[in-house]
Amino acid sequence: MRNRAIYAAELARRLGVHETQVSRDERNEYFGITLERAAKILDALSVRLRSQVAIDPLQPFPVAQAS
Repeated sequence: MRNRAIYAAELARRLGVHETQVSRDERNEYFGITLERAAKILDALSVRLRSQVAIDPLQPFPVAQAS
C-alpha cells in the first residue's frame, strides 16, 4: 500500500474550512469533535469506518421479598 499522506491545506480544502481549523483540530488531537465532524473528516480522507453496537440481553432484576 502506498503512502497517501495529505497536508492540512488539502484536508481543509476538502472539508470546506480554513486551514487554521484543521491545525486547531490536530493540535487538540480531535478531542471533543462531533460525530458529524468526524464523519466528514473520514469522508474527506476516503476512509470507511464501520462500527457495531450490541446490547447484551437484559438480566432479570432481583426483586426484594416483603417481610
